[in-house]
Amino acid sequence: MTNAFNIFNALTPHSCDTFHQALNCKLATSTSSTLAALALAYTDDDVKMVLSIDNVYEILWVIFNLTLAKMHVPLTLLTVEVMECIHMDPSCVKMKKGIVLDDPKKSIMDSSSFPPETSLPPAQFNEASKNFINLLAHVASPLIIEHFKQHHDFCLSCKHFDENFQAILAFDIKTRRIFFNTETFFTEDAYKNQWNKIQMKVAQQKSDEAVANANQEVAHILALVSCLESSNGSHCYNPYPPKQKTEGTQAGPDSESFWKGKGAPSDGPLCLLCGQNGYKASDCTFTHSVKNIPIICIWQDKIILKASSTVICISHNIGRMHPWQTWNQYHPCLLCLQEHSSWGLI
Repeated sequence: MTNAFNIFNALTPHSCDTFHQALNCKLATSTSSTLAALALAYTDDDVKMVLSIDNVYEILWVIFNLTLAKMHVPLTLLTVEVMECIHMDPSCVKMKKGIVLDDPKKSIMDSSSFPPETSLPPAQFNEASKNFINLLAHVASPLIIEHFKQHHDFCLSCKHFDENFQAILAFDIKTRRIFFNTETFFTEDAYKNQWNKIQMKVAQQKSDEAVANANQEVAHILALVSCLESSNGSHCYNPYPPKQKTEGTQAGPDSESFWKGKGAPSDGPLCLLCGQNGYKASDCTFTHSVKNIPIICIWQDKIILKASSTVICISHNIGRMHPWQTWNQYHPCLLCLQEHSSWGLI
């Protein structure tokens, strides 16, 4: 480095100018070549035209590497929704070692971080299956691809596709897993037998679930009935027994299970002294009640006994308050002085 510096200082001014021009030309040429290379990262030949969003996102190499490692590829990785997610956010892909048994050090995509294959809805089965066949076009021979095309057509041709989708998806998963794990296909008879077995297995599972749900519902109902029967107030949920008409009542009850109210002979307030409608206790002028019993109370800003001027609890007599809520007042019936409220007699 020192020698180069000494040689540069020994140059004449003309030689220094020539050296600077040559150096600048070299740097400019290098920069232009670099920019030209960067500008060609995208070319017209690389651009493609698509008809819909379904054709935008291609299968990524992380998914191809699963097939190259002879690992089962879940259909949930091949939906447009998941491939778009991977393209938009590559960090969602987790790489893991120890999955490939033949090469434990090989790092491949961990598919367990994505939705399980059994959660695939019927509406996405066709697109995911077609992408699976497109995937095989890069890693499998034409005969293998044709076999999976026939399998795909069989799955789509099953009657009542949506109703039987659970069995169809289970059969498809098993067929593809067996191929990737053992490189094996079913013979025609074995293929049909396997399909029938899975149909029966899924039907049995649905039947067991239905029975379990029915038993759970019955247990719930029985527990509710037992709770109502053991409740002290369970009689409140039953109709009243028919009541026979008795003599001396103004409004006789009907014969139905639920009793009708007696009603009132006229509108207006109820007098608590005599039990008649149309006026308040403060305006009462009667000496006997509606039961033809001598009135024992009078009104003096409140209801009091004639004999002792004891204050009678009005709220208790109209059924709106318990005796313990007005412990400092007397709580007899206004009409007969018995231990009940007068509203039950009027």
